[in-house]
Amino acid sequence: MVDTTPTRVGRTIGLSGSRLAKAIFEAESPEQFIRTVPAQSLFVAIREQGLGSSADLIEIATTEQMRLLLDFDFWYGDSLAEDRIWEWLAVTDATDSLSILQRVFKGIDLKIVGVLIARYVQVQTMDEPSEQPHAPGFYTPDKGYTWLLIDIENQDHQFLLARFLALIFETNADLFYQLLSIPGVSTESSLQEEAFQDRNKRLASEGIPEPEIADEITLPLSDSELIQLLSAKNPVQSIIDIQPVAPLVYGHFALEPLGGLLAQLTALEDFESELSYVINAAIVRWKVDFPEIEQLRFFAGQVRGALNIGLARALEKSSLSALAIYQQIGVRGLFRSGLAPLISLRNRAQKISSGALENVATDQALGAIVSQLRQPFPSLPNFLSENGTPVNTAEQLDTLAKPIETMAALRSARTLIEQHFPQAAQLGAPTVKSKHEG
Repeated sequence: MVDTTPTRVGRTIGLSGSRLAKAIFEAESPEQFIRTVPAQSLFVAIREQGLGSSADLIEIATTEQMRLLLDFDFWYGDSLAEDRIWEWLAVTDATDSLSILQRVFKGIDLKIVGVLIARYVQVQTMDEPSEQPHAPGFYTPDKGYTWLLIDIENQDHQFLLARFLALIFETNADLFYQLLSIPGVSTESSLQEEAFQDRNKRLASEGIPEPEIADEITLPLSDSELIQLLSAKNPVQSIIDIQPVAPLVYGHFALEPLGGLLAQLTALEDFESELSYVINAAIVRWKVDFPEIEQLRFFAGQVRGALNIGLARALEKSSLSALAIYQQIGVRGLFRSGLAPLISLRNRAQKISSGALENVATDQALGAIVSQLRQPFPSLPNFLSENGTPVNTAEQLDTLAKPIETMAALRSARTLIEQHFPQAAQLGAPTVKSKHEG
């Protein structure tokens, strides 16, 4: 979709984690080069390569990048992704030194350490040092003043937490004691909630909108709202001061009319920055987990498809050129324009009754189409061509999902629904009331 000529860091990175790592370590100064890479691009590269294979990247990431890498990885929605925390605590360099663990310590939100202590660590403190604990299983890091019992069934996790606490004690004993005291003054749920809110604020400064803003950015535009925006005297101010996130922005395909618009842009980076922002708003809105890289790439493709549909819809609703439309409403306006018919189509599919579906239960192709259209962000199965006819019908149907990228594909899907389920066909494009749908 976007030219990948290597004229700056974003395009040099391209799409793959291995290409990013190669670009960094072929640079004259890898430590300086990595500072120019957005943390989200670096995160995608690390997750794509595998955490265990990315120690060299992690070692030269900045402290701020480390903090954001952990912010991206440590959460399922608003709950801690504990399995990923253990994964990070297990990473070592080629010599099995603790240098990477030190970097994790510098980047981790200490409230998360407090949560781990509250869950798994029992603490006994003594006014005078003791040579023996009050119960079996306790150990002391400070010659008998403090005794700890790490109670985790998984022995590997028990070792990882013990090693991490030992590193904290050796690095900063005062902080170690403060962390041990946290469960006495804060509940696990309050610690997790505060950590999540702080994480959202840090990500917001990196170009990932907080949920309330993401809801506004992903609000579909009705026909009247779109026309009003297109005819407004003051164009939408859409400059976003963030670096483009290359793995999300760049694609291997050309879409029209979007491709024609991109060919006319002289300030392509402004477009790429706002597209990164919109994709991240959609990721937040539809609760896609950042570490699910393949899902993330697919979702970014869905957003780009909505953008293309939105431009086509705006061209139908006005006499403006593609460039003038973009200058008037920006990437956000184009996305909201395309989102409206997509959400309308999803609503139609969701309106199909269970009885109507049972009547066509033997039609595997139609069932797969309805299933994909009912997703929170609708898609289509691979076997369906743009004109609405199945392809490779002599073979097993390829029901894997693909984005809805063109107005032709959207209309073909809508026609199929109207033909087979006429009772579900009467739903207009959503308005502001659809803010909390799906």
